[in-house]
Amino acid sequence: MKLKSIRCSATAAEPPLISAEEMIPASLTAHQPLEGCIEAIIARGGGAGVTKSEVIRRTQFADRRHRNKALVALIRAGRIVAIKQPTATKPTIVLRSAANCDRAVDPEAMVPSPVNGPPIEALAGGRPMPPVILALDLGQRTGWAVRSRDGAIASGVQEFRPGRFEGGGMIWLRFRAWLQEVDETAGGVGVVVFEEVRRHLGTSAGHIYGGYLAHLTAWAEANKIPYQGVPVGTIKRHIAGKGNADKAAVIAAVRRLGFSPCDDNEADALALLDWAIVHGIGGVR
Repeated sequence: MKLKSIRCSATAAEPPLISAEEMIPASLTAHQPLEGCIEAIIARGGGAGVTKSEVIRRTQFADRRHRNKALVALIRAGRIVAIKQPTATKPTIVLRSAANCDRAVDPEAMVPSPVNGPPIEALAGGRPMPPVILALDLGQRTGWAVRSRDGAIASGVQEFRPGRFEGGGMIWLRFRAWLQEVDETAGGVGVVVFEEVRRHLGTSAGHIYGGYLAHLTAWAEANKIPYQGVPVGTIKRHIAGKGNADKAAVIAAVRRLGFSPCDDNEADALALLDWAIVHGIGGVR
């Protein structure tokens, strides 16, 4: 009897149904176009404007290509302008409202490359501007070197070792995130060159190199960035004159070019970048 009375009382008082509009106010579901969101972020920067990296950080919810299309549309519509400001290390792109500045840079002012490579940006005077080149010596301590569009070169070493309580997959997540950061900071990588190692000292080293290579090429394919592997002997012969030159000889040769590599990994990346520049990788020497 008790169960029956409980059942009757439960079915007797049905909870009232409410609509989605009643549950969530319309003000919370209103959609703002990406262009309007970017314009609002830049407007809050006032006369000083906002850096492109800050706009990217605040619009991480948006797809990269959609964000770039929105920026191009705003610039071509005359609603915002992009200004390249020189700094101590590399130029920074600052975005401002059109009312605050009249010097705009069209990010898609491109001309076809003279070779089968990435597009080359055109300067106001018609002189082609070379694409960004990223050179990598893959490994747990990855040496890297970047030649920007204006010819400035930056280099260093990046480690991706997992923490004590992290799984091995964190290496590849950090590596992919770092590649994306380099791409956005450099204003779009145009071509990637990497040291092609065909013989490893141990099985573990071969597995690690293969993992980095797989993620690098997958990232480049996803972003439609051309890539090329260069044999170790070719790089050493170019920079030191011998295909079997040791690490000390490579470092010394790189220092003669005016660089100060911290170790052999950074020296290898700089040597590879110099090879790419001399051989016109990307279309312009």
